[in-house]
Amino acid sequence: MSPAWAATVSIQAQVPELEVSQTTRVTVVVVGERSVPVPRIEPVDGLEIRFAERSSRFESTPQTGLLRTLAFTYYVTPTREGDFRIGPVTVEIPNAEPLRTESVLIRARPRGERTANGEDIVVQAGFPREVVWEGEVVLYQAELTARVPVGNVAWSLPDLQGLARPAHGDMVSQTTEIGDPRGDITQVRSTIPLVATGTGDRTQPPAVAKVDVLQTGPAGFPSRRRTKHVPATKPAKLRIKPLPEAPDGYTGLVGEFRVQSRLGVEKAVVGQTVPWTVTVAGDGVVDGFDLPAPTLEGARVYRDTAEDGGRLVDGAYVGAKTFRLHLVPTAPGELDLPPLDLVVFSPKQGRYTTLSVDPGSLVVTGEAAEGDVKSFASGDVPLESAAPVELVDVYTWGVATVPPTAPVLPFLWLAVSLPGGLLLVGEGASATRAWWRRRRAANVKEVRGADRLKSLPADGAERLAVLDLALREALAAHVKVPVGTLRRPEALAALHDDLQHRVENAFASLDRCRFAGEAPGPDLEVMVRDAIGRLA
Repeated sequence: MSPAWAATVSIQAQVPELEVSQTTRVTVVVVGERSVPVPRIEPVDGLEIRFAERSSRFESTPQTGLLRTLAFTYYVTPTREGDFRIGPVTVEIPNAEPLRTESVLIRARPRGERTANGEDIVVQAGFPREVVWEGEVVLYQAELTARVPVGNVAWSLPDLQGLARPAHGDMVSQTTEIGDPRGDITQVRSTIPLVATGTGDRTQPPAVAKVDVLQTGPAGFPSRRRTKHVPATKPAKLRIKPLPEAPDGYTGLVGEFRVQSRLGVEKAVVGQTVPWTVTVAGDGVVDGFDLPAPTLEGARVYRDTAEDGGRLVDGAYVGAKTFRLHLVPTAPGELDLPPLDLVVFSPKQGRYTTLSVDPGSLVVTGEAAEGDVKSFASGDVPLESAAPVELVDVYTWGVATVPPTAPVLPFLWLAVSLPGGLLLVGEGASATRAWWRRRRAANVKEVRGADRLKSLPADGAERLAVLDLALREALAAHVKVPVGTLRRPEALAALHDDLQHRVENAFASLDRCRFAGEAPGPDLEVMVRDAIGRLA
């Protein structure tokens, strides 16, 4: 296995707590550069586990380059009540050491009776882990479970004390369906990455959900009539432990990280500039981290740029920072690059650890570089004296004659005026064309935003693309920027809470249908039209 970067693996349950005979999805996610076979999940007594599907997508960012994300989905159905743990799951990496995920807990409750309509909506908010370390990235999750058809779900979150939003990473909303013998259950979960900045007891106040409940019409289909429900969650428990005293050389990173080092070439000549890229990636924030300046004998190292980023990927936070360096060898021979040692704090181990990666070596040919500046010539060059300069007196008097110019004056006037005349003709033609374009554009009505919804294509993919374009145009018009320069996170942040959640949910539903293979639900177009109407 290369000591650099191989892959990151994780496992997650879409719904970790459900009733007996209900079905949820468990997904094993592999993010890396290579394809891997389907991981095998060991049988668990009390659970029916069956493989569902494999999906993949490619993403390219300046921080990580081109990466493949593989998602292996399994259907899991508990046959009895109790707590069941799936995993760790071993993922085989071709030509490398296998990687292991953590385990995931599935909690099965006894079958319950269907309650009254007002209790068919349950909301909860909290953190997957109630005890974390200072500086660690924690995920705040607000979740709604409904046994009745629901439309838009908007959250009013409390002022989260002792927590801060990272520089990179937006809220992600996900809607899932739970298979149930009595009818499917809808679950809406919003996840926000946060950095633990305070210490001690940081229990957060309740969050409030604003839910549109769709009334059931004839034949059991949802109607256009809606009622508003505003349930509140319980407080979210959280305790943040302070970090122990830091050792010398601590980088400030908190999390589980990997380091990747790449040289642009394996062989070089003295004086050649060799690209050297170092990437640090993991489940923590990296924007404040700086790579210690490496020192080498036989080479000089120059810094170029550093690019950082972070986001939620399939329910887990991934941060990455890429440093671009330039290595210039100054002497021939085999140049052994020293190991890169980074001191980080590992929340899993509860202590400081050192990440070490061997960048490898570089074979250098050519002659050693000198620090002096020398001049070279093909032989001795004698110095020659300058040629003498003869100074001539300036004449200040005399008489001169010129031939008569009257016969050629008309031709001179024509030659002088011709360029200007041609320029005026060209300007007139340009002005005429511009006038025709303005007149033609005035007679063409531009289709934007809600106008696109008047005639949607029948093809499913084209229909989703038009809905997405209409929503982006409506958002751009609302924040008064051209749609071509729209930056969705900044535009959403400028909206008030209720409108922001509505538009975010609409975008998230469209993204899942367009890029994650999710089937469009019956309320997708209603949600998009509602968001566009409120943006108008």
